Amino acid sequence: VKAYYDTLAYFYGNALPISNTSIWAALLQSEELVKVATALECLQSIRAEINEVLCGFRTKLFLAIKDDPVRWMKIAIATQSGMIYPECLTHLVGSHPLSPWPTKRISLPSELRQLIAAKSRELELLCYEANESLLMSSIMVGKGPVTPDDSQHYETWTAVSIFRDAIATRLHKLDGQSYGRVRGRGAFYRAIAKGGTSFLDYEEVRGLCVDLMKSKWEDLGSDLKLLKSHAAGVVDKLAQNELFIDPDSNGIGYLTCYKPQPSDRPW
Repeated sequence: VKAYYDTLAYFYGNALPISNTSIWAALLQSEELVKVATALECLQSIRAEINEVLCGFRTKLFLAIKDDPVRWMKIAIATQSGMIYPECLTHLVGSHPLSPWPTKRISLPSELRQLIAAKSRELELLCYEANESLLMSSIMVGKGPVTPDDSQHYETWTAVSIFRDAIATRLHKLDGQSYGRVRGRGAFYRAIAKGGTSFLDYEEVRGLCVDLMKSKWEDLGSDLKLLKSHAAGVVDKLAQNELFIDPDSNGIGYLTCYKPQPSDRPW
C-alpha cells in the first residue's frame, strides 16, 4: 500500500522515498516502486529518478552489483539504466554458466539469457585460442623456435619448457575444479598480463633449476622477459577489465573483459 501511495504522491511533487545511505535498502525500495509503477502503467515517469538515486551510490553500487548481478540486472532493465545494465552484463557474460548468487539466472528474460550465452561462447573461443598460443610459447633462435637438440641454446629451451609447463599446470588445475575454468581463468589471464612477479618470476624459475644454475645462465632473465611479453600480448583482450571496480581485489576470478554494446540493450 505504501508503495502505491509513494508512487501516486510523486505526481504531486513528492520525491520518491529511496534511501541515499543504504544501497540495499535503495534497491528494495526501487523494486517495490517499479512493481507498482508497472501495474499503474507509469514506469516511464519514474525510472529516471530511480536510476539517478541508485547511480549516485557509485562505488557502493558497483560492489553491490558484484554480489547479485542478476537481481541488479532486473532493476537495470526496468529503469533502462545505461550504467547499471552494462556492469551487470559484464559480470554475467564472464561468469556464464555459473550462478552463485542469491538470485538465479533463470529469472532473467529468455532473450537476455540467450544473449549472455552467445557472448560467453565468443569468449570461450578466445580462451581456447589463447591457451593454445600460450602452450606453444617459444623463443626464436635463428630461423625458427628453439629446439631441445640445440646444445648452444639448451638453457633457453629449458626456460621455454618450464614456462610451458607452468601454463599447462595452471590450466590443468583450473579444469580440475568445479567450474574452475570459469571461476579462475580471468584472474589467471590478468596475472599474465600484469607481468613482473605476478606469474612465474625469476627467482621461482631459478629455484626450479638449481642444478643448471651451477653454470652461468646469463640469459635467463631476458628469456623470461621475452616469454612473458609474448604471453601478455596473447591474453591482452581477455585480461581487460570493463567493470567499474578492480576484479582481483574484490575476489572476482572470472573474466571481466566483455564490453557491452548499445545493441545489447533490450530497450
